[in-house]
Amino acid sequence: MTFLPLHSPHFPNIKIIIIGFILSAFRLTASPPTVGQVIAPDDTPIPYVTMYNKSSDTWLVSDENGKIFFTNRHAAGDTLEFRRIGFQNITVIMPDSVGIFQIKLSYSPVAIGAVEIAGRVQPQNPGGSFTRIAVTGELGIIESGQVLSSIPGTYIRSYGGPAGITTLSLDGAPSSHTNIFFSGFDLTSAQNGQVDISQFPSSLIGAIEYSPNLTESSPEIGNAEGSIQIQPPESETGFSTSIGSFGHCSLTGRIARQTKRSRIYFSLGKRHDDADYRAINPISGTSLTRDNNTFEQKYLTATLTTVMSTNLFWKTMLMSSHQQRGVAGLIWSPTPNATRSDKTSMIGSKLGWVNRFGHGYFQLLMKQSTERYVNPQNNINANHALSTYHLLIKQTGTMGQLIRWYLYSDVKYDYLRSTNTDIHDRLSKKTMAAVTCLPFAKISFSPTIMHNFSPNLFSTIDHDLQIRWRFADNKGLLYANTGKFYRYPTFNDLYWKPGGNPDLQPEHTAKIAGGFELNEFAGFSLKTNIYYKESKNLILWTPIQSYWQPKNIEKAVRKGYKIGLQWQSRGIPVSINALYNHVVSRNLTPGDYYQKPLRYAPRETSSLTFDWRPDKFYIALQMQHVSRRIAMFSWPEDQTLKPYTVYSLNLSYSLENRLGTFIIVGAINNLGDSAYETLLGYPEPPRSFRLTLNYKIN
Repeated sequence: MTFLPLHSPHFPNIKIIIIGFILSAFRLTASPPTVGQVIAPDDTPIPYVTMYNKSSDTWLVSDENGKIFFTNRHAAGDTLEFRRIGFQNITVIMPDSVGIFQIKLSYSPVAIGAVEIAGRVQPQNPGGSFTRIAVTGELGIIESGQVLSSIPGTYIRSYGGPAGITTLSLDGAPSSHTNIFFSGFDLTSAQNGQVDISQFPSSLIGAIEYSPNLTESSPEIGNAEGSIQIQPPESETGFSTSIGSFGHCSLTGRIARQTKRSRIYFSLGKRHDDADYRAINPISGTSLTRDNNTFEQKYLTATLTTVMSTNLFWKTMLMSSHQQRGVAGLIWSPTPNATRSDKTSMIGSKLGWVNRFGHGYFQLLMKQSTERYVNPQNNINANHALSTYHLLIKQTGTMGQLIRWYLYSDVKYDYLRSTNTDIHDRLSKKTMAAVTCLPFAKISFSPTIMHNFSPNLFSTIDHDLQIRWRFADNKGLLYANTGKFYRYPTFNDLYWKPGGNPDLQPEHTAKIAGGFELNEFAGFSLKTNIYYKESKNLILWTPIQSYWQPKNIEKAVRKGYKIGLQWQSRGIPVSINALYNHVVSRNLTPGDYYQKPLRYAPRETSSLTFDWRPDKFYIALQMQHVSRRIAMFSWPEDQTLKPYTVYSLNLSYSLENRLGTFIIVGAINNLGDSAYETLLGYPEPPRSFRLTLNYKIN
């Protein structure tokens, strides 16, 4: 275990990135920023509400979940005016609090003066999501997989260490079933249907929201597994730097500026890891070093949001990450000279409006991904380039106070050039219509119909229906859900050489689910979800002699439940968040694998987080557990990966003086030094240490 010295040749290159930031004013959010959520009388979020700060003469606009992230241009005691067509304008006084406070707009057009808002802090996952995870400066620089593993039902699949490609699956499904969105833009690759989360460092993540079902505000972004949305950070101008075990070092700078009608955010950083750690070869039983695991990463993200008028706003987002990786290979078959270079870049623009019908937006995304994999040992030199253009329009509205409607349509074009698939392209379209009816005060019905179409390839109609009953002054929720979802094979599924299967059939997944939620009861919040998912023609890759090939599984089922429990003490600064998922998967196709679980589908996953904030300190202890799972079908016994439980500890201290506020964070990952794998033959790193410094000017 080694630490990278400060005089390492990697550090001067990183420092160059941040010189411009050091010369400007620095500010980094040490605790969750103040967030306002605008809601209707029935406690549903109101999107695209414009907020005018009369005290600072600045404007902001809420997102699709009704949330407004306040910057340092907004302070306690400011007079805020909220405006939205179809609702009464309201003027409030900004509270002296952090966390999430709510502003309720009324349908009644009755004039009202300024009111004091008590700033009642809401749970960290309001507004329809099952889980919301905030990434704050107090946690330091952590791995993205560590954050995402806190989602119930998530299984992280990594090829070992920071250099390994890392994907995630939900509820025992293949990774290709997981849709991840960044700032409202789809990250899923048309080449393999996956998202490599190692391309997105935690520095680019402000919060993650997960819902196991289609959400009422954005039903278009989910599928049978629900949806995962990543929001970029809303921190102020500042920087963070870290050093740690296995030659880790990183430096990230941020600039955030608020003008009268615009908010600009820019983040730029670089990371280096030697990542050559010791591991056990299970075949020989010997300890060896995982060589050729070097990881170099450069990344940036930028957003510009402009309030053009009280009824019109414009948002542009840019994100890019570039990785240079060593590829260590299987522990019993290392590849000491293999390398991978991959880059993902995307730029998106959204024009949003509020009109007499409701609200809507027009959005354009352009994304390009490139990858080159070189392995002299196996005579491989592969290149892949994928370009995606995605255009969509959405309009929502109301009919009185009892019906809300949603119309959505998009067109997407994917173009792939690859040495393993040749050249292929695909044009696909999706149209969706949804209605939420409220026949009774606390009961709503939300039917959704979706049409998926691609010329000469497919045309299918899917559906979803949700019934919700709110009770106990809207603190309780009981719901049921049923739906049918469609997935067409990816480019790799059809055309990969060797192994692609052009005879694959599309997947169809039927889902029945239900749940119960209770928020803010004696400091507790409880959320449960029970589900049954049946897939026909499920696409799974299986070994065929010396290579792998995708095949259709005629029938597979997954059934289970998940529980989330959150407790916030009202007397001491302590909170506990516990998540548990239990799923039973079965292959019901007659043959050799009949009644066997799906590969890499653990029956149990769970996490437990304990947070304590004594004065200037912050202490967070996290536990993650994954049960035994099948890695490879074999005879007479299947190859399985043993269960593991991993602990991590984060300690931070804030020191404030006339120079500003320093936040020092120490972290220990894999506290118990557990030896474990998430993919067969790719051991994860042992215990490691990391030190992060954050700084802000008061």
